[in-house]
Amino acid sequence: MTAAKRSTIHTQIPAKPCRRRAKPVPKYQTKRAATRRFNALLRQFLAGRAAPTVVEQGLARQAAAVMLRCEQLQAQLVRGEAVDPLALVRTTGELRRALRALGVRTEPEEPIGTPPGLEIARARWAEAEARAQRTTTNGK
Repeated sequence: MTAAKRSTIHTQIPAKPCRRRAKPVPKYQTKRAATRRFNALLRQFLAGRAAPTVVEQGLARQAAAVMLRCEQLQAQLVRGEAVDPLALVRTTGELRRALRALGVRTEPEEPIGTPPGLEIARARWAEAEARAQRTTTNGK
């Protein structure tokens, strides 16, 4: 056989299918959303520490788990599902304690001042009261 005949023969014969079938790509290749969120929280809690101790790692895991559970309960509440309010309050309190043990501040650094809208409203109320007093004294 010549090289020209071999090339025409090979192009006419269909290729044999591979014995191994291609594995279908699973619909969800990534981890579950809760696992991803837990890992993200854990990284955030340990971000500022150069070499966290075993205790700090354990506290960070506990805080991440409790925070994840609080977020799940709040999401259920938003979706309109039945949520035990006592469980939500207890979980939130446990989260506060876990964050405090980890050294994360939960209170704002500065006390929150009076909102500017309230100051404007108080000034208007004072002006209205002064006008009301002037009209009552002028009317006598």
